[in-house]
Amino acid sequence: MKRQRQITALLALAAVGAAALVFVTFSGRPARDITFFLTSDTHYGMSSAADEADGRTVEAMNRLPGTAYPAEIGGAVGATLGVAVLGDLVSNAGAPDGLAQWHRFSADFGVAGEGRLRYPVYELPGNHDGGDEGVVRRGILERDARRPGLKGASENGISYSWDWDDVHFACLGLYAGSEGEVVVNPWGRRFEGSWRLPGHSLEFLRDDLARNVGASGRPVVLLQHYGFDVWGLGWWSENERRALAEAIKGYHVIAIFWGHSHVVMRVDLGGLPTFCVGSAQADPLPGSFLVVRIRGRRMDVAERKADGWGYVARVPLKKR
Repeated sequence: MKRQRQITALLALAAVGAAALVFVTFSGRPARDITFFLTSDTHYGMSSAADEADGRTVEAMNRLPGTAYPAEIGGAVGATLGVAVLGDLVSNAGAPDGLAQWHRFSADFGVAGEGRLRYPVYELPGNHDGGDEGVVRRGILERDARRPGLKGASENGISYSWDWDDVHFACLGLYAGSEGEVVVNPWGRRFEGSWRLPGHSLEFLRDDLARNVGASGRPVVLLQHYGFDVWGLGWWSENERRALAEAIKGYHVIAIFWGHSHVVMRVDLGGLPTFCVGSAQADPLPGSFLVVRIRGRRMDVAERKADGWGYVARVPLKKR
């Protein structure tokens, strides 16, 4: 009888220990704390001054971890998981020196930390980067095989996704679109050429979210070239924007980041914040980039310029 009581006591202790373990594993999980950088519109080949400005932006990214954040954020920039570059990587992919322009981008930014930049790189094409048969899009496809941590990629390689902690990221090329609708450009003419096509990134996004996010409620970040300011809206259609809104309905999308407009800004779509990430070479020189920290239930976005910090936003994340 005494032995039975001992066994019962041991089982009860084991149950308490198991419950404590479950509490630590599920209730005591360290809050997410991820840091990454974003820039865009490097336009390698536009001029030697622009290329040099891109190089200075790369070096600024390399040096930044450990630097104190603006007072509104507090603390210091932590270990950086990677850099997203949101299009117009070169100035003219179809020019005689288009391949040389692409090689300069690749030498500076690398893909897995082997370039001048020390971090993994997740780039997408812009309107200056040519069509599917051009050197940039073919180069992006080749780089996907060496890109760390991909969860999936489209056949053309332009759209792909990955996770940092529990946050899911999806690169969508020019924009989240299907066949590519006919658009009258901001100068009153129709866009022509395969460079304008989104490469069925919308279909990729739908499938990717269903497979990799589902009903989990995990945070999702979307990346594309065209954005939501007056300039960006002239490059893709209202129908395509409605299709994107429908595709992400029900998912916990916390931000969309975009390039194209060269100036850091925020444009909210209802309750969804979107940000233009500026330009690595900018005008006037030098360029800037965004530093993003997603920590617990807050996202901090800060512009880093040559002379210090610029724009700052603090975005609370809703619980899903």
